[in-house]
Amino acid sequence: METKQITSFNPFSVNQNDSKFLKEASLPWMEINCENTGERWLHTSTLYKHYVITYGGFSHLFGKTDIIIFDMETFEWHKPLIEGVQPDARCGHTACLWDNDKIIIFGGSYSSIESNEILIFNLEDTKRT
Repeated sequence: METKQITSFNPFSVNQNDSKFLKEASLPWMEINCENTGERWLHTSTLYKHYVITYGGFSHLFGKTDIIIFDMETFEWHKPLIEGVQPDARCGHTACLWDNDKIIIFGGSYSSIESNEILIFNLEDTKRT
């Protein structure tokens, strides 16, 4: 039987790194260690295979440009090595999975500058293009 799972990232918690994980088979919520992920809000999270890929967002006084990945099988976070041109920080953007191995990121803003830029992050090459 396939186990269904729900992950909750709470952007309005007192602890901005507050995340929980629910497995349908056992039902209780489990705490996820988010100590090294950094606080963020107005980011996007995209499901790819058994990974939740989180990009950008805002944290206190600065925007984020990084990508963090949560592995739903091992319950571990990691930051991939990203090569290529790094886009400007952004928050309030949108993201979706396209062609089974790319994340398309559109728009967003930072420091009163709004963007109509489209970014494509190739998950198989671990490069932003």
